[in-house]
Amino acid sequence: MPRHLADTPARHVRRALRLLEELEDELRVPASSILGRRDHVVLVVAVRRRLRLAAAALRAAERPRDGFLRELVRVGGIVLKGVVSAALGAAFLLRLVSRSMRGVVRLVFTLRAI
Repeated sequence: MPRHLADTPARHVRRALRLLEELEDELRVPASSILGRRDHVVLVVAVRRRLRLAAAALRAAERPRDGFLRELVRVGGIVLKGVVSAALGAAFLLRLVSRSMRGVVRLVFTLRAI
């Protein structure tokens, strides 16, 4: 598949804008056809304005997705911190219980020996 067909809509709009600007520059040159040149320039300028609006709309549509990803990363970081804190708390309790059990077992063997 040709590369230009697989591009994103934003890239298509940017390419169209660039081509329209080139066409407008060519139409504004005095050596081009005199008949209807002004009408062509007005048409190209109007199309370029519409494409600029489309590009702005595409940029506006891309921003919320970035905001969503940032929010997801922030929430994921909070969840990860919670999981790590819970794991550390569980490890601390397990260590505390094991030391307590060691003391209880010593006491039981000491009392049994008596």
